[in-house]
Amino acid sequence: MFPTALLPSENLRWEPIDNDSAKVIFTDKNLTVDGIFYFNEEGQITQFKTKRYKDETLENFTGHCGDYRSVDGMKVPFYLEATWNRESGDFSYAKFKVKKIEYNKPSKFKQSGSRFTLRLFLLHKNRCTLTRSPLRSDEYNRH
Repeated sequence: MFPTALLPSENLRWEPIDNDSAKVIFTDKNLTVDGIFYFNEEGQITQFKTKRYKDETLENFTGHCGDYRSVDGMKVPFYLEATWNRESGDFSYAKFKVKKIEYNKPSKFKQSGSRFTLRLFLLHKNRCTLTRSPLRSDEYNRH
């Protein structure tokens, strides 16, 4: 979730809810999805809540963000967590700790051991390379 990917556009619009949250609506052709972003006092995204398909059922989903750092003048979250909000309780199925972000350095996906590199294309067509390694089990509850 990079700052430029969330700028208002022909396909993306924002509706304020209160001082700490806003609804985002994204439309692509005949498909429209929405969710609610929650912000801290510095304006950084802390959570994103929406509904997503899990198998064939639409379920509640929360994305958590944290550990913001400056990268080329933009604050970017270096911690991300994906959680299914089930009736039986929350199930966190993915936690990521970003190690490094480099812009405009295109490279192919590569994996070596427990680390790998992802290439992302932002909405404004800049390229960004993330190097991350999975969290160890003792790091899961630190955020």
